[in-house]
Amino acid sequence: MKKRIVAVLLSFVIVVSFVPFSAFSYEDELNDTKASSYLNMYTASLSSKGITGKLTLAYQVFATHNMDKVGVFGIIVRNNDGTIHNIIWGTTSNGLLNSNTWFHAGSYTLNLTSGNTYYCTVIFVAEDANGGDTRSIITQHVTCP
Repeated sequence: MKKRIVAVLLSFVIVVSFVPFSAFSYEDELNDTKASSYLNMYTASLSSKGITGKLTLAYQVFATHNMDKVGVFGIIVRNNDGTIHNIIWGTTSNGLLNSNTWFHAGSYTLNLTSGNTYYCTVIFVAEDANGGDTRSIITQHVTCP
């Protein structure tokens, strides 16, 4: 029982550590700073961990409330010249999507050709019974080791 309580508390601390805290004024409340009615914030970063033929995409998605689906809808992996190298669709099986939550974060390993430079268009999603929204960002260019 004590292990379970410690595990729950540790999980809570980890989730809270990802929540960005900032000071804001009443004026900020009047100017809605959310990405949409469904998405509060989303980030993604492509990086090399020094493993030959692999790049890592790290991501975070914050919804405005508990969603039926939240996470990465898709990753469009692009060659340096912008042509599409591969498309990965998000599922709960591959870990890119989660359900019944307001937050999802993780990383996804991309198997690529060593020596080539890549970047990604990352499409985020948040959906509930009333609707949903998608937004996308483009990562930095990274050369695969």
